[in-house]
This record gives sequence, C-alpha cells and structure tokens, in this order.
Amino acid sequence: MARGQLGKHERVCAVVVTYQPDLYLLETALEKLNGQVAETVVVDNTPDGVDWRCSSVDESTFEVIGLGRNCGVATGHNVGIRWAREQRFSHVLLMDQDSIPAPDMVVRLLAVERKLRVRGERVAAVAPMVF
Repeated sequence: MARGQLGKHERVCAVVVTYQPDLYLLETALEKLNGQVAETVVVDNTPDGVDWRCSSVDESTFEVIGLGRNCGVATGHNVGIRWAREQRFSHVLLMDQDSIPAPDMVVRLLAVERKLRVRGERVAAVAPMVF
C-alpha cells in the first residue's frame, strides 16, 4: 500500500470470510487486497478447510483462521475483528470470498472517513458502493 496515502496511524486489516470458496474468485480478491492493506486474515468456515493446492495463492501473504465448521459470515467477521484488534490494527475491512475490491478502494474509504471526521462527524463505518 502506498504509505504516502495513509495517515500516520492507519493500519488496515482485511478480514475475508470463506465457506467452500471458488478458488479463482478468492484468489482474485486476495490479489486485489494485497498492497491495499497491511494484512489479510482469511476466516474459513469450510469444515475441512480450504484446499489451497489447486490455486496459485501464496499462503504466506495472509493468515488463516480455520473455524472447523460453518459458523456463518457474521461469526467469521467477529473472529477476524477480534484477531485484528489483538494485532492493534486501526481499521478492519470486512470482505467475503467473492467480493473483488477496486484497486484504490481502501485509500478512498479512508479518505472519506478522514473527511467526515474533519467535519466533526463520529464515524463507525464507511462502505463502498456495490456494483
């Protein structure tokens, strides 16, 4: 991620929740996140875990938390948020396995958050438009 575009204390962790994912879509999502966030954590709901052997995903570029069963997307996000807080990230980007982020999505979301805070707004979340 281009450090010049982030605030001094902005560290973003992407939390991607999976359940029997299409590896091509997941691989594309992870590639698009790489460089936009400081770290990505995949919270996997697949009972036996994702079989990464069929993909070209470099598993060293993200953390995997296997839940061992399908706990749902909300539980997966909560597990990832807890992990990100323990790692002291300032922001969490919530994703699912088949959402493909725009190349500048994270920087743009942070810019919107900054703009709102400058106006005195209390910001809980910002989100991209889905198309």
